[in-house]
Amino acid sequence: MNSNHGGGKLINRGFVYRNLLFLLIVLFVVSLYFVSREVFVGFAQKSDQKIKEVTWSKWGNEPIDIELIRNTSTTIRFDEKFEQESDWLNGFSVTIKNKSDKNIKFIRLSLDFLETAKTGNMMTFPMSFGKNPADKRSETKSSLLGSGETVTLALSDKQHKQLKAFLESRHAIDELKKLQIVVIKVLYEDDTGWNLGNQIRMEPGNPRPVIVKNPTESGAQ
Repeated sequence: MNSNHGGGKLINRGFVYRNLLFLLIVLFVVSLYFVSREVFVGFAQKSDQKIKEVTWSKWGNEPIDIELIRNTSTTIRFDEKFEQESDWLNGFSVTIKNKSDKNIKFIRLSLDFLETAKTGNMMTFPMSFGKNPADKRSETKSSLLGSGETVTLALSDKQHKQLKAFLESRHAIDELKKLQIVVIKVLYEDDTGWNLGNQIRMEPGNPRPVIVKNPTESGAQ
C-alpha cells in the first residue's frame, strides 16, 4: 500500500511538472510574439519613414517645365517613391526649362510640405530665379532665361539650414515623407507673365499682378 501511494505521488508530481513546463512554453511563445511584433512594427515604421515622394501640383498651362530634381544622393522622379535615410533635402535642386517664346526674368516656386498641415498651417518654402520686381530690398542680380533655355535652382547651404530649422520647429525632417512643388509666378522681360494659372501683366507702382486672362472665366480683369 505504501509503495502504491508513493507511486501516486510520483505520478502527480510528474503531471505538475509537465503542466508547468507547458505553461512556461506558452508564456515564452506569447512573450516572443509580442516582442517580435513590437520589433517588427518599430522596424516597419522606421523603414516607412525612409520612403520619400516628390509631386508636382500642376495648373496645366505653366510656361515652364521641371525637367530634373536631385539631392546630394539621387535623382528624383515625380510621383515615384524613393528610399533615403539621411537628410533628403540636402542639396535639393530643380532644373527648369523655359517653354515660352519670351525671356523670363523671374520664377517663383513653392515647396509645400503637406504633412505639416496636421500640426497647424502647412509649412512652405520658396525657391526662385531672378530678381523679384516687388522686392525692392533684394540684392539679387537681374538675369534672363531665354526661350528654350534651362536653369537649375539649388538650395544653398544657408537656405538648407534655414529650411531645416524652419521645418524642425515642428517636425523632424526625416519624419516628413512628401514634398509637393507648385509653380507660383513667372514674369517675362516685358512685364507680362503667368500667376497661379492666369495670364498677367505688371503695372508700375502696383505690386499686385493684373489678370488679363483667366482660363476658367471669360473676359478680362
